[in-house]
Amino acid sequence: GAAGGAGGASGGAGKKKISRRAARSATASAVFGRSAGISNVADVGMEVDKMGNGVGDAADLAPDGAFAGTGARIVLLSLYSDYMTSDWPVLRGMFERKGFEVVHWSSAPTLDAMRDALADVPGSSVQFWLISGSTAMLSVAHLALIAERWREGMGVHVMGDNAPYFADANALLTALDGRLPYMQGNLPAMDYVCVDGCAREAGLQVNGTHGFLRKDHRITTGIRRLFVGATVSWMAREPVEAAGLEVIMCATEQDGAVVVAFAEARTRAGAASPEEDDGTGKKVAKDAGSGKGGKAVTGPARGLDGVHGPLIVHTAFTSAYVNADTAGTTRCFTNQAVILGALCEDARAKRLAACRAMLRHCLAAGVT
Repeated sequence: GAAGGAGGASGGAGKKKISRRAARSATASAVFGRSAGISNVADVGMEVDKMGNGVGDAADLAPDGAFAGTGARIVLLSLYSDYMTSDWPVLRGMFERKGFEVVHWSSAPTLDAMRDALADVPGSSVQFWLISGSTAMLSVAHLALIAERWREGMGVHVMGDNAPYFADANALLTALDGRLPYMQGNLPAMDYVCVDGCAREAGLQVNGTHGFLRKDHRITTGIRRLFVGATVSWMAREPVEAAGLEVIMCATEQDGAVVVAFAEARTRAGAASPEEDDGTGKKVAKDAGSGKGGKAVTGPARGLDGVHGPLIVHTAFTSAYVNADTAGTTRCFTNQAVILGALCEDARAKRLAACRAMLRHCLAAGVT
């Protein structure tokens, strides 16, 4: 990509003074709006457009400005650039509207600059977004640093597109965990998927199998129909599920060409985050992606080792600027940023609580 330096911006409401407690609340799961986890918001009396998608930020996973003043940060590294994407204005605008501070690089930064940008924000969250280019630009040290921060709870979003535009995306996925799936191929898209087979109702171009879009997931909040992208890459469904990732969108249902997959954070080995009481006093993993929440699961990230932050893998970055205002795209990306920001903060809060509990136990036992 073209040479570029770090730049920061905050949402318009960022100057508003709020209490530290309110700031922490804004970055935890309490940030989710009343339509969280509902794809067809018409069912709850909300206005929808001709695509059946919700109208306005009330239909988003979180309202506009939800993270303003909290210090929540998105570090965006875009290693793909053309005349339409030199500064990724649409994507950055989505983030800033929710109140995220944005640091953007259009070329690989120095290791020190990346370390500073990915450093913890006290009382808030940091997430890293990669838009891959066609050749590897990140060093082994860059990849190791991102993986280290992910293992500490940072949210990570990995984006590629049709071959060969997934070089650094696949390198990062391998660095995070060797069992994660990889992007491959060229899949003609320019298509729509729908949560309930409704695409043809609007006279939209759809493939023979209609694809797949997970209904009532927090990522698909307010989205009934979604534009897939132009020509995109894909991940095979079997390794996606073997790694414990949730399949959010497939370009074709028949061959399982996965375009979007999600893993929630894990705060301790063997348990997904967050946890909740199942009503019997037993703690069970809560499916953080599910709008229904609270069902007992082994954890969407059951296939990955150890502690880590939330992760989203997206194989169609063209959808961030090709027909971005057509059907659901803007909301899908903002929902992804919101869930990464909220869940990585939830995970960190649980780790801190566990550390404090252990410290209290040690003090009570006279261990110094």
